[in-house]
Amino acid sequence: FFPINDDPGAHQPETKAIMHWLEEMHFTASASLHGGALVANYPWDGTENKRKYYYGSPDDETFRHMASIYSHSHHNMSLSEEFPGGITNGAYWYPIYGGMQDWNYLHAGCFELTLEISDDKWPNARELPTLFEYNKMSMLNLVASLVKTGIHGRIFSSDEGRPLPALIAIKGINSTVRSSFANPLVIVHKL
Repeated sequence: FFPINDDPGAHQPETKAIMHWLEEMHFTASASLHGGALVANYPWDGTENKRKYYYGSPDDETFRHMASIYSHSHHNMSLSEEFPGGITNGAYWYPIYGGMQDWNYLHAGCFELTLEISDDKWPNARELPTLFEYNKMSMLNLVASLVKTGIHGRIFSSDEGRPLPALIAIKGINSTVRSSFANPLVIVHKL
């Protein structure tokens, strides 16, 4: 249900560079910072039938946990009256299609949150130090939690020690992580 545009000429150079970088580096998690609301948003950002309702990904529980860590470490995000606990599913709140958050998860195996860090879409420069302070511990706690969560490792052949391509699945979660045959230094992560 995500628009796939395989025409290389249709993407901007910056978009192509980010896509290539994400596929090459195998990031575990990422975040996009936005303004205009105060909430930690997680996938999916859209639905198959283009209607607005809660549409969780196969890793919905993990995404909710990540969003909650951010929200509850924030100065006041978790106190939101609009968003219980300061978190929301993108498809339920603000559906978009072809966005980076869903692309990262679907195509790069990267768990991305969209962090709406200020109700003000265009905050004044003098407000930036305060916004930084309100979000600093949230970001640090989120990163610290990722280091302690999931499985991490490398996959090698037992006879020659060569890196092996593999798909890793966790029982009860309908998503996989792939290791790369091309890069022996790739460490596999699954949150």
